[in-house]
Amino acid sequence: MAKFLFYLAAALLLATMAGCRSGTEPPAANDPPPRPAETLAPLPTPASTIDVPKLADKSIADFDKAFGLPEESKSIENGGEYRLYKVAGQTRGLAVRFFGGRAKSFNLIMDRPVPTSKEALKKIFGIDVGGAAPVKDPKEPLSEKYQGAFGGVKFAKLSAKRQEPGGGFIFVLAEVVK
Repeated sequence: MAKFLFYLAAALLLATMAGCRSGTEPPAANDPPPRPAETLAPLPTPASTIDVPKLADKSIADFDKAFGLPEESKSIENGGEYRLYKVAGQTRGLAVRFFGGRAKSFNLIMDRPVPTSKEALKKIFGIDVGGAAPVKDPKEPLSEKYQGAFGGVKFAKLSAKRQEPGGGFIFVLAEVVK
């Protein structure tokens, strides 16, 4: 019982501290505006899409210019490079794989599920698969896959995956034909 009360008191203390405001004051009305060098390039908003058809085959430098430096990067097999870019409204970020210095694979785990695979691909990656029927693999019952040319880009694989049966789609993947 003593341990329970100790943990309860610790949790309440942490909750109280988290709710406290910092002692910083908002800027005064007569403070000068931030200099242009301090202004960061805007990242996509939660409601906006990451236009994968426009980003397909772009260079690493193009991505760094559009998204800023990656949170993580590492070399991968076949001479490729994996990079994870921060995206506003998505806590896990956009994972991009580059081969030959060009973006060939994109994936993102969404914070909130989307009802259909088509909606997930369109809302998150800007890829409209139109009336294409998804391919369902019995070995991957939570995934719906597409392939073909969409948005002027030929995709080897487009996929959306549910977290659980009957749930919404939370993962999207797009792989450009190499």
